Amino acid sequence: RNCEGMFIYYRDGALEKPLWDEVERTISDYFAYPGVREWWATRKHWLTDEFRAVVEAIISKNPEPKLYAAYNLDASSKA
Repeated sequence: RNCEGMFIYYRDGALEKPLWDEVERTISDYFAYPGVREWWATRKHWLTDEFRAVVEAIISKNPEPKLYAAYNLDASSKA
């Protein structure tokens, strides 16, 4: 819901585009993971139609998982 609140601020002109772009990148990072997408399928009805459309547009870009890339989690599981 925090991201939806920031979207509303952006839509209404209270949040500048560079800050909204950061929020969009965060959403994209989260939704690159299958578990988050599964959660979304069961909880998206909590949010407004307008914000759901924003998230669905981000998901449709099929973002690559990068959120945990800096931690080399794949490498540690192969050791």
